[in-house]
Amino acid sequence: MDFWAHPYMLASRTVLGYLLLGAGAAIAEPEPPSGTIEVSPANRQLADTLAAIVRDAIPQEYARKKDWGHTKRITTGVTSDGPIYKLKLHRRKKHVAHGTWKQYRVVLVDPEKQLHVTVRNLHSLAGAGVGLQLMVEAKLDGWAQMRHYNRGIHLLTLTAEGTSALRLTIDCQARMQMTEKGLAIVPRVTRSKLELSDFELRRFGEVEGKLARELGKGMKRLVEDQLDGPRITAKLNRAIDKKRDRLVLTGFSP
Repeated sequence: MDFWAHPYMLASRTVLGYLLLGAGAAIAEPEPPSGTIEVSPANRQLADTLAAIVRDAIPQEYARKKDWGHTKRITTGVTSDGPIYKLKLHRRKKHVAHGTWKQYRVVLVDPEKQLHVTVRNLHSLAGAGVGLQLMVEAKLDGWAQMRHYNRGIHLLTLTAEGTSALRLTIDCQARMQMTEKGLAIVPRVTRSKLELSDFELRRFGEVEGKLARELGKGMKRLVEDQLDGPRITAKLNRAIDKKRDRLVLTGFSP
């Protein structure tokens, strides 16, 4: 007997449907699962609930600064004190802007309309549970600036903007567990993979060649560091943990 066809699981569909109404996320229809495994409506509702949580957990803005505000202490003059026959000279120093400053910012473009989460490969797992894959697609708009100073003298400022398409593939599992509070859905993100495509750098002013490529790579590294691999996997699991109260169905007993 399918675990999800158990009487208390059939009743839980209504509760899961209520959770979905409050999610407020535009979730695409799940793709049919591969093979001959039958997926129940409750499984689909659970998948959509997880998709809504993941959608809300994706940050809408990322920022990073490298050596921004770096200074160097230099001599700006000489002072003296004491009588002429015991004259003492002292160097006057201060901190001034120095080196190459960089800052990057990447934002999601109109996430209410442009951020989409699709449920794929929804299937039953051995031992009462479901597995699924979430495909997150969005558009990014990035901005980068480089300023170069030499001992307090501002030599140049370079600014660039770029756009990219983001695709984040997230593998999830969800199992059921009886607790003192009721029947708990226990989901877990097991793997995340990021793809950036259609990256286009728009150049401004004197930004060209090697400098333009460096600014573009900096924007891409910012997104990759935040959304690729173990970091985003852990972040999504923390977001799910914060929603545990939404994933407990009360009034059930084994």
